[in-house]
Amino acid sequence: MHLRPSRWLRLCAGIAAGFLLAEATVRLAYFGTPSLLQPWRYTPGGGADELFDRVDDPRIRYKLKPSLRTLVKGKPFTTNSAGFRSPEIDHDKPPDVFRIAVLGASSSMGSGVSDDEVYSARLQQRFEDGAHGRVEVMNLAVSGYGLAQMLAAYEAFAAPYRPNAVLVPFYQLSGLLRIGQQREEKETVEIVDFGRQLDPFFAYHVGRAMLSEWLPSQPRSLQWNEFTAMLRGLDELVEPFTSARREEGMTVWFLPLRWRTSPRKNLAFRIRLADTFRRRHDNVRVIDLLDSVPPGALDQIYYGDAHLGPRAHEAIAGEIFATVAGEVAAASVAR
Repeated sequence: MHLRPSRWLRLCAGIAAGFLLAEATVRLAYFGTPSLLQPWRYTPGGGADELFDRVDDPRIRYKLKPSLRTLVKGKPFTTNSAGFRSPEIDHDKPPDVFRIAVLGASSSMGSGVSDDEVYSARLQQRFEDGAHGRVEVMNLAVSGYGLAQMLAAYEAFAAPYRPNAVLVPFYQLSGLLRIGQQREEKETVEIVDFGRQLDPFFAYHVGRAMLSEWLPSQPRSLQWNEFTAMLRGLDELVEPFTSARREEGMTVWFLPLRWRTSPRKNLAFRIRLADTFRRRHDNVRVIDLLDSVPPGALDQIYYGDAHLGPRAHEAIAGEIFATVAGEVAAASVAR
């Protein structure tokens, strides 16, 4: 059937109108009227490209800008003068302070949750009563970081603050080792991608998530040689890091994270993986979220966004506190 140009125009206009109506519906459902009145402040990426500064160190490449006062997915997003999503921290640490450095990627950074909702802030609030001594929590997590970037960022930015413990999240094994490389590829290769043109629209992401549920794809299984190579890569990164922290008298806390859609067996595997380092080093602890944070507590920012919502951050902070509070209190008494 041949359509006249005028009919093509009406068809395209109808599709565009339907898409914009879907976008308005999603925004109203998840973010309310302000997301329609100020749409530029509510985007799926949260204006992510405006959050980062370049770093000369090739191991790190980028970090959060210092002294940010902005919104990410409509939620307040603030960084201190060092570029941490934390209150200001003095370089000169008082002797009675126990400092915790939190590493990680977007879920630990708190993509889509307010400053006081991210789990590092919730953990800080639990220590505010002073019952465990003076505690300061620094959040150095940056969206898109792989494990190599996290550990390099610790050496470059956290170590000068002399933390007493460092918390290292464990994500999916492949993502943990490759995600930073993927971001670099996106930044250095310019291609015309229709999906990227729709990336600022929530309706596009919701639609993709719905299609993936209706037409699930079969994930490619890792070959054994790929899997063992990943394990070796993980060991080459983590082993020297934990050994160095042991020599400094520091504790390393591994936090295997899960998402609402993550199978239980995947988290169980990451816990066992982290536990191998605990058995090698007496300064390593593993925070087990397998049963303490059930899938029902792992809310999301909006349908189609895999990042953790406020309830999930609250539950994670509670389990971290339950695991480490005794150790922190004992260290405070010893000081």
